[in-house]
Amino acid sequence: MHAIAIRCKASATHGMGHLVRQLHLGRSLSEAGHSVVYFIDDYRPAAETLDKSGFPYHIAGPGELFLRILAEPVDLAIIDQKDNDAEYIRNLRPRARKIASFEDLGDGRDLVDLLVDANLEESQWGNIDPRALCLFGLPYVVLHPDFERYNRQPRSFPPTIRSALITMGGTDPKNLTVPLARSLLERKNCPSLTALTGAGFRDWLALEKLQMSWGGLRALHNVPNMAEVLADHDVVFCSGGVTLHEAMAVGTPAFAINQVPHQEKKARYFEKLGAAVNLGMAEVWDAGEIGGILELTGERLESMSRIGKSLVDGKGLRRVADELGKLLNSV
Repeated sequence: MHAIAIRCKASATHGMGHLVRQLHLGRSLSEAGHSVVYFIDDYRPAAETLDKSGFPYHIAGPGELFLRILAEPVDLAIIDQKDNDAEYIRNLRPRARKIASFEDLGDGRDLVDLLVDANLEESQWGNIDPRALCLFGLPYVVLHPDFERYNRQPRSFPPTIRSALITMGGTDPKNLTVPLARSLLERKNCPSLTALTGAGFRDWLALEKLQMSWGGLRALHNVPNMAEVLADHDVVFCSGGVTLHEAMAVGTPAFAINQVPHQEKKARYFEKLGAAVNLGMAEVWDAGEIGGILELTGERLESMSRIGKSLVDGKGLRRVADELGKLLNSV
């Protein structure tokens, strides 16, 4: 058994995606017999999520506090908080025999043993230590194990859209859920509509009022079966983060309203490939585009679905966990 420390970012601003990803990996590593402990920011939804998971955790806060709390050396430190500087990784090295980092664009990424970034291709490697193992690109998107199974299932679509899902991540920092739902409900051809909110959602009163005004709106919260919920809808309106990858994996055509700039870059890329539609940034997206979306044919949806499933196959968790296992075996 090896000791593993996982430091990941989670906040109202940054959402819960980093923690959710690392919970998938943590479960896989725990099932393989390793000891896993988490270090998170002081954010209540993140703590509540870990309470439910059963994993031990510490409140580490930003910066160097994680390094001070990590008193005993571990076999592997997994860092999922972006933009780590070289000094941070150097200070971590005496406390961790191996270091893996996710989506790290800081200069500390050059010093780790394993770098995972599903958003990067090999042409963007930069000055990474040639001894480091790099897992770049869509094959390494880490999702719940259910997504691999749903990816293999065939999809079919009606001639016109009959059901739509709205889900803006674990926190919905731009409060998009309610205004987007209202824009859809006001359309004469609005399909059956579901609003799915996450652990950090805050706009409860507005959502409840909207439900009272429109009987056709169903609300779900913090579901454990995300793959199933996505697969049960013809289309999804989401941000360009983890949910976009999840939608592609199950073959649900996605329409992305992005909450941070790097999400829009990803959404544009997938739009060029025909796998999604980029509706722009949260501050400037045009609700008038909804009418055209609701008129898309089943043939167009089937094409988007097929391309999305081919790009994100749901096997990334297994691939990354296997490489982490090899890294631990080298300790």
